[in-house]
Amino acid sequence: MNFGKKNNLISFLFSNFSFIICLILFGLLLFKNPFSERTLIPNFEPYPDTFNYVVPAIHFFENKSFEISREGRNLTPGVPPLYSIFLIPVFLIYGDPRMFYFTNLGLAVASFSLFYLILKKLINNSWVVGFSLFLYVTNYFIYWYPTLAMAENLLLALFLLGVFLLTVKISSRRMFLAGLIPVSFYATKYAAAPLAVIFLGFYFLRIIAEKGNVRRNFLFFILSFSLSSILFFLYQYFAIGSNILKDLVGYIMSFFTHGILCGL
Repeated sequence: MNFGKKNNLISFLFSNFSFIICLILFGLLLFKNPFSERTLIPNFEPYPDTFNYVVPAIHFFENKSFEISREGRNLTPGVPPLYSIFLIPVFLIYGDPRMFYFTNLGLAVASFSLFYLILKKLINNSWVVGFSLFLYVTNYFIYWYPTLAMAENLLLALFLLGVFLLTVKISSRRMFLAGLIPVSFYATKYAAAPLAVIFLGFYFLRIIAEKGNVRRNFLFFILSFSLSSILFFLYQYFAIGSNILKDLVGYIMSFFTHGILCGL
């Protein structure tokens, strides 16, 4: 039995050799001490964006809300809350703001793993997969971005998760997860709204292309998307007093009005 387990381990190592080697290389490139004075991580650049993410997460259990507070004054951050939510666990371990780097490390490894799974689904050539992984981990922006307390770290992981869901066979669990992706894009960064719309369109096409009960799959996906949207809209309304639907309609009306006036 131990011999069988050893063979399984050897088989796993050989079949995922390029992933393991590139993961080690990625770890070396990411290896930094955020508490050192010889790193730029404690600079919290770009200012003041990073404070909108880090400070609400640190003080969440004090304020019971995602607000920036100092000397009895509260300020509502101008960013959505999802990335700050992901930061909370590390701040429970140690309340130093520089702990954000460890969350970003986890997100970076998750993004790399998803990229590998996508490649395995689309490419059969192990050399091409290995070379693609090498290009990914040695890309400067990929191993530099975790040094910044910015939502793009989470956005990249969500994007790759969305792409992965587009490449695999549809199931109820995956459709439920896919329904959360568009809302998660917007709840991570408001500027990602076009990305959310594009993913919705592509996943609709994916459902139509899948053999099976298209109507049932479509309804299940819409249900997941609708429930997550309602929960996020309610949070925005009660937590920061923002009416997303009203703002969105106002934006669309101003866009068309401006376009018509310019045309005249």
